Amino acid sequence: MSDSSVNSSLSNSSNSNKSRMSAKLKKIKKKISTRKISKFFKKNINKQSFRKKLKANYLRVICSDSNVCMAFGTERKRILQLFDGFTNFDHVTSPIRKIGANSANGFIKEIKYENNGYISYAVLKSSVRVDSDNLAYEYIVGLFINEQSKKFPCFIDTYGLYYYRDLASWNTAKNSPVMSHDTLRSSLIIEPNSYNYSKMCQQSKSSAILIEHLKNVTSLDDNFIKPQLSVNIDNFIESKLLYILYQVYMPLSILADKFTHYDLHMDNILLYKPINGKHIEYNYHFDHGIINFKSEYIVKLIDYGRSYYKYDEPGKENSIDIYNKLCKERDCNSGYTVCGDDYGLAWLNPQLDEDSYFISSSMPNQSHDLRLITEIKRYMALFDDTNIYVKPIYDFINSVQYGVGISVEKRFGTEPNTTSGLPLHVNNVTDAHRALFDIISNNTEIRDLNNATYLPQNKIGDFHIFSDGSPMIFDPVPKSRSINP
Repeated sequence: MSDSSVNSSLSNSSNSNKSRMSAKLKKIKKKISTRKISKFFKKNINKQSFRKKLKANYLRVICSDSNVCMAFGTERKRILQLFDGFTNFDHVTSPIRKIGANSANGFIKEIKYENNGYISYAVLKSSVRVDSDNLAYEYIVGLFINEQSKKFPCFIDTYGLYYYRDLASWNTAKNSPVMSHDTLRSSLIIEPNSYNYSKMCQQSKSSAILIEHLKNVTSLDDNFIKPQLSVNIDNFIESKLLYILYQVYMPLSILADKFTHYDLHMDNILLYKPINGKHIEYNYHFDHGIINFKSEYIVKLIDYGRSYYKYDEPGKENSIDIYNKLCKERDCNSGYTVCGDDYGLAWLNPQLDEDSYFISSSMPNQSHDLRLITEIKRYMALFDDTNIYVKPIYDFINSVQYGVGISVEKRFGTEPNTTSGLPLHVNNVTDAHRALFDIISNNTEIRDLNNATYLPQNKIGDFHIFSDGSPMIFDPVPKSRSINP
């Protein structure tokens, strides 16, 4: 064999060995890299798991009842983090139970969450008809309300928007009194784009929203038609109703240009007692001073499916923008359907008139939310107007101007009136707040009764709520910074 042949053979052999070594090195490096990545993920997963365990332990000590802390706004961020915002259902425990019967607008499921022994709840609200109040729109309003719930305790938070995977999944959810965790997860698809107008219309019946849940609440109506709930209806009217109404109308007056509920009846006002036998002191801060009172209740306004809203910040979509985009979306305009009006979005029409009960989710109506007070008039026979504590509330309710421009046979609705009617008439939510403010701050007998009513009870803490839109503050009693029953 010639020298050149030997050299060529050695060169080929050397190249082959190098190639094999290179391949081996790549495999070794890959294994090392994989091990490192695996260790990294294990380490971080363990860290995340450990952190969640610490959070759960902390919450159990500081706030054993998540309902209470969510209602006060304290530890809300930690609770949301612990359950990943509630939206992915990772921490849901079976069974999921139906609350109440199916109604004309939808059906409701109570969902229990547990992480490292810490428990919380949410509610899944599902639509029942194509033309029910549109839940995708209610979710969008809920995003606005989530900003307000940081300032005022009377609102509930909205977590997520979903669509049922198919008709069979929707039927199962609608007709099953209980569901398993697996069935829930497989039935729903979370919607990442809340402004998908095509889906909002075409899949209106299959929409669902996940919202905050407070257990063991009663509606305002319950307390009138089921007097045993409030122990004594005379006592409820005399010493509690005034402060319930103030919790409603103070925020509505501050938000008068930015928000109208439009469905404010007595069943949409929930009364939540955080801890039986204890009370909260409310402190509302204004430029001209502070008004304070005691109450055992945190009042909650629910059902935002017809609401008008408007952000302060430019560039954010307001309810009128939703309407304008629906009118341009092909899937919301077909046949006799215009701007999504057959898909539970008819209330967005910006025309305020008697035919629409003066409701328009695209326009504010500062008088419409007086409906709540007008509904209380149904129970005026229960009011003793000779009672010095009841007479101011009785006169206040009678001063409310509602039903203006509406035929007698219509149950609700009123023309908007932004002009004050005080001192004789209450024309809008701003008037309502001012009148209630005057009763609470200027009537010595009523203030004395409020103090005497709650003197035997321990105080949970102080709520501080600000008219300038600053975040609310809850300050627990100094003896213990935990908020536990």
